[in-house]
Amino acid sequence: ILDVDETVLDNTPYQARLLEDGELYGPVSWGAWVAEAQAPAIPGALEFTRTAAGTGVTVFYVTNRDSALEDATRANLHRLGFPLAQDTDVILTRGERPEWGSDKSTRRAYVAQSFRIVLLVGDDLNDFVAADRASVAERSDLVGTYRANWGTRWIVLPNPMYGSWERSLGGVSRRPDRPRNRPSRYPSPTAPGTAPGWRSCS
Repeated sequence: ILDVDETVLDNTPYQARLLEDGELYGPVSWGAWVAEAQAPAIPGALEFTRTAAGTGVTVFYVTNRDSALEDATRANLHRLGFPLAQDTDVILTRGERPEWGSDKSTRRAYVAQSFRIVLLVGDDLNDFVAADRASVAERSDLVGTYRANWGTRWIVLPNPMYGSWERSLGGVSRRPDRPRNRPSRYPSPTAPGTAPGWRSCS
């Protein structure tokens, strides 16, 4: 089971576009970016998933992209050549089923009903355990509890741009599939009364 954004698909072109246009993340611009289906692959992700599929492993993509974006997500993955099983829905999106909210636990459990999960890969603690509202101390405890899984059955990729770690520090996540209502790190030379290098979200 792999996450999608910043795990198999690289959204830095979208982030760069926001910077160039002097804009902040928004669901409209994010939806338009996803609809383009032009996100490049994270280096190594294509080779890794193809190798797994070649050994008979079914590759699942569990993403918090909204279910309305599933077709575009599939098109992007297909264009790049990521393995997509023909007889199984392997792209599991947020809201695809009523019980599939932002907590990915229900989708991992759904996969586990028919498959033995051999590996989890993601860029956020929530790609492995339910930690969405956990404090820094609680997140640290969770990491310690499952220490035997890290680097063996659970592979975490770095994502310094956004993630649930921001909420644990008192902010709101900057994940591309969610609006932000905290200060952004985008520079704004025209914003009066703000510190250099910061721009407030409306």
